[in-house]
Amino acid sequence: MTTRYTQEEWRTMISEAEQDLPNAFPEYKAPMLGTREFAKCIDHTLLKPEATKEQVDVLCEEAIRHDFKSVCVRLKWVTHCVELLRGTDIVVACVIGFPEGTYSMSEKV
Repeated sequence: MTTRYTQEEWRTMISEAEQDLPNAFPEYKAPMLGTREFAKCIDHTLLKPEATKEQVDVLCEEAIRHDFKSVCVRLKWVTHCVELLRGTDIVVACVIGFPEGTYSMSEKV
């Protein structure tokens, strides 16, 4: 078996990458816990297949109370959530075929 690089070449490449890494990504300052900016990072989720209307109602009430970014539900609850969240800036996200993968590609798109 031949190797493409020597140990010394690997060390040099790793060292150079380590030096460039801090400059490759700007520093991310996470929002402070308890602020609106922090809440707007949260997708409030209920994906149980057996979720009830009452549970979905609570999910949306919590999203409104805490000013979350979104609620994520199964397809059958999207219209209901849109109605409950009308007039807020909370968006509704949806999963299709999760986790069982039972939908065809044409149903997903």
